[in-house]
Amino acid sequence: MPFYKAIVWVFLVLAIAGLVVGILAKGIGFQIAGLAPISYLRFTGICLLFVIAVSLVELATKAKGYM
Repeated sequence: MPFYKAIVWVFLVLAIAGLVVGILAKGIGFQIAGLAPISYLRFTGICLLFVIAVSLVELATKAKGYM
């Protein structure tokens, strides 16, 4: 996976941004494009799950010697 670190960093930044916006939306009560605060938090969860999955694939391919 040649772009592993870049992909992980992009999705981590997106997850952090989604978490911050979700917390602010919940605390202040504003909405962007009519999305509820839970939508931002779900997006954060999906980004983090993707990072975990990509990390596990990276570890598995290194352990088996495929790379």
